[in-house]
Amino acid sequence: MLHPTPERQTRPRAPWELLLLGAVLLASCAAPPPGLWPPAGAQRTTRVGVYATGFHSLIRLPARVGAPPGKPIEEWAYGERIWFCDDAHGIGAQSNEILHQIGAGGRALVRPNAGVIELSLVERPYPERNPAEKIRHWEFAISDAGLERMRAYLDQSIAVRMALLDDGDQHYYPARRPYDLFHTCHHYVAGALWEAGVPIHDGYCLLPFGFWWQLDRLALPAPGVAGQARRTSHIETPLEAAHPLNHDALSVHFNPH
Repeated sequence: MLHPTPERQTRPRAPWELLLLGAVLLASCAAPPPGLWPPAGAQRTTRVGVYATGFHSLIRLPARVGAPPGKPIEEWAYGERIWFCDDAHGIGAQSNEILHQIGAGGRALVRPNAGVIELSLVERPYPERNPAEKIRHWEFAISDAGLERMRAYLDQSIAVRMALLDDGDQHYYPARRPYDLFHTCHHYVAGALWEAGVPIHDGYCLLPFGFWWQLDRLALPAPGVAGQARRTSHIETPLEAAHPLNHDALSVHFNPH
């Protein structure tokens, strides 16, 4: 005799699960500012680069008018303050980076922590300065209006224009937003692209793979390869030769402090 299968018992969802699901859905439905991206054919554009090294992401822009001589590139990154300003330059400087990233992720799950903005003023882009690292690379063409909004977003992410640490070309400032599960380096870079009109959604950035997947779909084609995103493990040719940067895209005077 066949007995009916007992009904499957389902537990009610915890409030934090519902909040997480709601945040993902809301972030995925939001639309970026209209009319900015992709730029119209007659519009002047500026190349902006996104780099991913391990589980960390950063964004590259041309330096502003008034930047230090010989420093044509700005690179912006975001992270946990204890990682950038304490571990990275202190006791843990020689430790395994992956273990530190796991530690930062674990702390972000428990509670928000102070964030930090890293602003680098450099002669060459990150991949050329670190040729031994395996680096993912995407390129975007941004309109002048999109670039202006992107710069405003990056500038406003700094809480106080007083550096916590100056390390040569790298300047570290206190971040306006804390570092937590819903605001990591991937969300930070995604927010910069979103302000420029690129439809990158925060909801898919909880894990870096979701962020990279979006970049693969939206980035410019690689030179000479139709339909393929500009993603490389390293840069084969100098960036200035392959993608000339528009250093006069915006007349904003540089003031790091």
